[in-house]
Amino acid sequence: MPEPLPLLAFTVACGDAARAEARGCEASFRRFHPDIPFLCIGEEEYRLLAGGNPPAWPGEIVSMRSLAGWFLSRHVERLIYLDSDLWVLGRLEKLIDDAIPTVWTRDWAVYTMGVPDCPRINSGVLASSDPAFWPMWTAPQYGCLVPALPKFYFNQLSLRLIVKASVVRGQIIDGQAGAPFYNVSIGEQPGDWRVENGAAFKGAAHALVFHQAGEDKRGIEAAPPALQPLLREVSDETPAGPTFDFISTWNQDGPAFSEILRLAFARWPTMILEDVLAAQYAKTPGFYRSVAPAAWDEYRQIKGTRWRRFWNKEWQSYVYKRTDPTNPETVEPTETGGT
Repeated sequence: MPEPLPLLAFTVACGDAARAEARGCEASFRRFHPDIPFLCIGEEEYRLLAGGNPPAWPGEIVSMRSLAGWFLSRHVERLIYLDSDLWVLGRLEKLIDDAIPTVWTRDWAVYTMGVPDCPRINSGVLASSDPAFWPMWTAPQYGCLVPALPKFYFNQLSLRLIVKASVVRGQIIDGQAGAPFYNVSIGEQPGDWRVENGAAFKGAAHALVFHQAGEDKRGIEAAPPALQPLLREVSDETPAGPTFDFISTWNQDGPAFSEILRLAFARWPTMILEDVLAAQYAKTPGFYRSVAPAAWDEYRQIKGTRWRRFWNKEWQSYVYKRTDPTNPETVEPTETGGT
């Protein structure tokens, strides 16, 4: 293989809405880092990485960042991952500097994902020059731990568990006194948004990234009014910068990488959340509980379980119980969350 690139920034954007968001992400990144190639993993690249298959459900798109990072890490010394629904508002020096093998950014949301003592890590902004990080993050999502949580939080929880266990070397860069914040969403950090001399602040925090994570409405018009002029400025068309030829690289290295994946999936034990976080498992809708790889050619299939969600009128809340499809008496005809 040719000598690896020193740096590459990438995002994952499948679908028209995500691609529209990614244009702002790419333009704003290039404005501050015109010398670093930027790659958008779209449908074509996704199919190559996923064995020719389109995503079966949105959670698979969320997991693609780790799998794509694993492949790209074979060709790039340091990778910067950015969610498509964000804008870069300044130079991301700590993401670029390889003095720290892996850097993560903090998620200030109150939701603990059932593990209150885990570090609050957001998977939307991170960087790594540690080749071990990407397969270490991929494995929990596709194999040995498949956290099944409401929405698509399993990639966040798997990352938090990795950081909690200190299985790779890294540092959480947000939250240090006097340091800029590399990942700020609308509801995070106290105070109002403001722009001073071209720099964005949320309260006292200098924000280098504005992230619309979890928002129902996205785009510049949905951003805080004080930020909108700056977002338009950094989203303006910038001169084309260096790119990364994913397709040619895949044509050269894809078969070898696919064989690595096949062997890895064969080694990873298949578990579900019940084996790791039993209390949390009992609270989650059935159809999120298992996307574990029963076999290589089925690893992207959603594997349903016998857990179902039912509305308990007496308690006025949902309850979860195992059901036996061979015994109709155990299957209630009320609302379920499983398949």
